[in-house]
Amino acid sequence: MNLTIPFIILLTLLSTSIKAATNCSIQTEIPPVECEALITLYTNTNGANWNDSPANNWNITNTPCSWTDVECTGGNVIIINRNAKNLLGTLSPTLGNLSKLRILGLSNNQLSGSIPPELGSLNNLRILSLSNNQLTGSIPAELGNLTNLKILGLANNNLSGSIPTELANLTNLTLLSLANNQLTAADTELVTFLNSNAENWATTQIIPTPPIVDNNSGTTPTPNNGEPNDTVVDNTEPPITPTPNDDDSESVTNVVTNQDTTSNDNGSLLSPEDEVGTPTTVTEFSCPMYSHPAPGWCKDGLELPPIKYKNGCLSPPRCVAITMDVPAINYISCPTNNSLKGICNAGGRTITKLEILEHGNLSNAVLDGQLTNHGRVSNLIITKQGFVSGGIITGYIKNEGTMENFEFVGGSIIGGTLAGIIINSSKVGGYFQDVYLAPKTQISGGYLIGKIIGDKKAPAELEKLSIKANSHIENVIISELVNLAENMTFGAGVRFTDNDLIPEGTDLTATLTTDGEIDFSTDVVTDAPNLLNQINALPDMQDNNWQLEQNADRLEVMVDGTRMRVKPKRVKQAKRNRRAEIIIHDDGTVTVITAKGREILVEVEALE
Repeated sequence: MNLTIPFIILLTLLSTSIKAATNCSIQTEIPPVECEALITLYTNTNGANWNDSPANNWNITNTPCSWTDVECTGGNVIIINRNAKNLLGTLSPTLGNLSKLRILGLSNNQLSGSIPPELGSLNNLRILSLSNNQLTGSIPAELGNLTNLKILGLANNNLSGSIPTELANLTNLTLLSLANNQLTAADTELVTFLNSNAENWATTQIIPTPPIVDNNSGTTPTPNNGEPNDTVVDNTEPPITPTPNDDDSESVTNVVTNQDTTSNDNGSLLSPEDEVGTPTTVTEFSCPMYSHPAPGWCKDGLELPPIKYKNGCLSPPRCVAITMDVPAINYISCPTNNSLKGICNAGGRTITKLEILEHGNLSNAVLDGQLTNHGRVSNLIITKQGFVSGGIITGYIKNEGTMENFEFVGGSIIGGTLAGIIINSSKVGGYFQDVYLAPKTQISGGYLIGKIIGDKKAPAELEKLSIKANSHIENVIISELVNLAENMTFGAGVRFTDNDLIPEGTDLTATLTTDGEIDFSTDVVTDAPNLLNQINALPDMQDNNWQLEQNADRLEVMVDGTRMRVKPKRVKQAKRNRRAEIIIHDDGTVTVITAKGREILVEVEALE
């Protein structure tokens, strides 16, 4: 029996069931070399498991310019913005083939390996955002060729070594973030450039803790004692949700100076002074990976100082000394209650009650109580019992509790309740996501994303900010200079302080609905006449001596001696300058357009 034909048919059926991949040789939108660079980015970073795959169409269609977060102009890729999309892997040198690229945003992922020097050939690049990954090695000197660069974000990685002097060529920078790496600089001109563009770059470099010596036996615990490694202590960054933006946080991690240090009663390191001193030489050690010593390893009431591992350091158990000049800042043991006047990295420890004094700086804590802040706080996890009041907040905050009356200069606050007067003055696109707004909360500046829900009886007021696409808002008052994305939705209780703030075509049905019915006794603008009065003020109503009335639970109008029931179906905002009028449609429905631009669709039926 000849099986050739059935076999060919079977192969054909199988091939049609397999999802097609992009063929760069037949697509026509961009040069093949650029298409291949996109495919390599996809394959090198586990694209099938990006958190928006396969809906993003990467490596599926032959139209790469339509892929999510890819923008093209004139037949070239100009923007790739894959921030916080679960990219896992390494960066390919082929990215250097995207010759017209202006923005490369890959922050808040799990990228590892080195930064390809080929990125230095992207002469049109304006933004390079690689913060909050696990990149290693040194900063390529070739990045100094990117003289059009406005933003360079490399914070919160494992970068090490000397910063290349070529970086001083980036004279057009408006934002440089290098915090929380292991970087040094000695060249005078370079240090001057860094200090003017990233003021706290030096004090925010991670100095890994050297190997820990047993206080009782004088021995150093070996990695895992020959057992599989179940626990890697990583106190530098708590497990919190990152943002699509860069944050050059000013939180200071453990810095141990070469001044004489002493051990206090609880085993933590104390420097002789309590404030920032003059520059001094600091010894930096690479961090070996050790299991945390078992309970009871420290005896006589002593405890271990926080262990500083950066993203689960995987270096072998050896120390390499590096010297660099930074201001002498003492390391202190973070108190879990009482007050703080210095700088400390809690390393994931839980705080129950603490007052941060004016120059205090707390980072990387879990808050399970009340924190009164007169200083600066960064990178918090706030439990349901957590309450933060006042001060400056930066970094990335995962919130299940309440935060009130603060200024935000960091990356993101996700979840929980916000209260009081809040100013978002972040210069790195800081945003609040999925938050409840307590009664009469006021927010000014920054971005809002996700579900933003205010109080029904005392709505929050928003001003001078942007609400991003796909967001949903309820029970808030939109005030001056608020930018609303086109594809966001408005729930109950949304109000505007001015008619001009309402975008054309906005569906206002939900925001005017109470108990399942459109409420004609109110309006979406705080000081405007209610819908009932707006309709009755129409010339068509007055010329015909019609009067719309609210009787019990229904709207009625008398037309030529017949009492008619009016059933509202939808309210939206009409186009600007649309004439106020009443339009009767062939299907019997009626559209009423008021002088304020409310376009109301109603059904009318005669009552017996």
